[in-house]
Amino acid sequence: MSCLSWAVLRALLLLLLLGWASPTFISVNHGVRVMKGSSAFLLGDDLKFAIPKEKDACKVEVVMNEPITQRVGKLTPQVFDCHFLPNEVKYVHNGCPILDEDTVKLRLYRFTETDTFTETFILRVHLLEPDCNIIRMSKNALEVSEFYGLSRAIDKNLLSFDYDRTASLECTVRLDPMGTLLPAHGQVVVVEPRPEEPRGDQPHSFYPESQLGTELKCPGGSCPLGLRKIGSLQVSCEEFLLMGLRYQHKDPPSPNIDYISIQLELTDSRSKIIYKTLRWKTGS
Repeated sequence: MSCLSWAVLRALLLLLLLGWASPTFISVNHGVRVMKGSSAFLLGDDLKFAIPKEKDACKVEVVMNEPITQRVGKLTPQVFDCHFLPNEVKYVHNGCPILDEDTVKLRLYRFTETDTFTETFILRVHLLEPDCNIIRMSKNALEVSEFYGLSRAIDKNLLSFDYDRTASLECTVRLDPMGTLLPAHGQVVVVEPRPEEPRGDQPHSFYPESQLGTELKCPGGSCPLGLRKIGSLQVSCEEFLLMGLRYQHKDPPSPNIDYISIQLELTDSRSKIIYKTLRWKTGS
């Protein structure tokens, strides 16, 4: 190999090494630890930047619409200062029990008097099992056996809430399908029997009350029962299990699993201070 070829090769290797050793503005990136169904604030020990506060302006943007990031939670606000405060940046887990880790794609902007520098990086979210699981699921899954079908009712046989009822705590359940975008392929409904004139060969109650605890059939999306769609909802935990809420499939073809996102709050009835907030997903 000629001397010129060796010189070109050495120059290329030097450029590659310089690229690998390119400076970064990130001095600490340990990620954030969050209990499943809960939230946590990002701290300086989790993420820190090597940019003097007095020298240059610096902002961090949460990169949205990335399909493999923020799969089971969300980091807010979307734009925050590099020197963020302890209670400013928060990751909220949506309750999905399947994944043990999430990622958030971030883009840093450093503004000098003459230039703007950017750096894109990943913040890892380590998801931990909660120390006390207030929302308890039974082994009986919420199932829909066919397209457009209805599940059985969500009641105490499927779901229970384990908390100290002797303490002055108020238990509240919230549903927010618009905010959580869940269910993704169906909706939460309440079954309301339609009054019909009985035929001679039918009993007066064509849809007996005992049927309300089982799965109902709605072939082709047409149901003989009246259905009322449930939007945003806030009720006591006891009332939630007595409402007869069901999941109705609406979007074939679709994956074989969907979720209903449930937010539970325990509030001190005297001080009205929220004692604990949990988010959970029940699969259907």
